Amino acid sequence: MVKDVRGTWRLKQSNGPLVTLNINEDPDGTFAGNSTAQFDGITGTIDDARATDSEITFRVPWSNGPVGRYTGRFDFQGRLTGITFAEGHPDQQATWVVDEKTFGPMQ
Repeated sequence: MVKDVRGTWRLKQSNGPLVTLNINEDPDGTFAGNSTAQFDGITGTIDDARATDSEITFRVPWSNGPVGRYTGRFDFQGRLTGITFAEGHPDQQATWVVDEKTFGPMQ
């Protein structure tokens, strides 16, 4: 069963940004189009996105130019951590964590 990542939550990147996500997830774990991300006035519409019972992946074409790729894993308690990079610079990565929310199965 896929993890339920619907709603508004934030991830903290190790390189500074605190990214707020607003996700409308389908029962099959996909989410895109009407899901958004923003930090410091920079916004993006999430695409190429999916959550499973153990992983999450999504892209954010940011309004200031770069396209961010985010991948993460859920631990056994539903905590989420991962890595991110700009698609044009995959060698420049940052880690991220969601520390104010845990994720359970989609109901």
